[in-house]
Amino acid sequence: MPVPIGRPHRPRIGLNGARPLAERWQEAVDLLQRIAPGTPFSTMISELNLDTLNDLIVEKHKAKAKPEPDAATRAAAQEYWALQTQWNSIALEIKNDQRWLESARHQWQHKLLQDISANCFEVPGLFDTSVGRFPFANAMEARLAAKELLPRLQRLHGIRAQISEARRHDTLPAGDRALELIRALVARFTDFETRIEALEAHNMALEARLGRIERSLKPKSKKSSRPTSATRSTKIRKANP
Repeated sequence: MPVPIGRPHRPRIGLNGARPLAERWQEAVDLLQRIAPGTPFSTMISELNLDTLNDLIVEKHKAKAKPEPDAATRAAAQEYWALQTQWNSIALEIKNDQRWLESARHQWQHKLLQDISANCFEVPGLFDTSVGRFPFANAMEARLAAKELLPRLQRLHGIRAQISEARRHDTLPAGDRALELIRALVARFTDFETRIEALEAHNMALEARLGRIERSLKPKSKKSSRPTSATRSTKIRKANP
């Protein structure tokens, strides 16, 4: 069998091949101009030249692609993606807990325990962890992204732990739930007493300060001066003319 010289013609089969050659040619030209504007190509329209044009598009697309990252960049990116995976897992747990939280926030037990805060209702978004995404040019960028994400992830861990602790109360036996509620009630009254004592001490300090201010504003009485010897002599002369 003779070996064909150059690239053999590939016949077009199927729906796409049934489209007019001029239409497919113009689409390829437009795509080449978007990928690599100004690239020269043969303007003679034919199926063989369309194959060559498509090969040129693939070649230019590969040339514009980012170079493969080195081992350090890949390792740093893997650490960042691991944090993103943790984030998505916790975010889905928090999202699934929203129905229970909406119901539990109105129960007097959880109001007394104060174990559900406003942070529990913040449903975080998800990261796109699809395969093929590599947004880092080097390892430093990946490490900086992981450093910025870590405190946010730690806060998310704290919110999940708070929700888990609140849900744990509902799973306890009745006696244990009663003990937790009694402890919370005692702690609430102790807190009230501490606040009242602090307010009383503050009021006493204000009253003392107000008293000092009032005393400082009162007019001072003038003290009579002691008569000198000259004054006494004058008075005696006036009394004995």
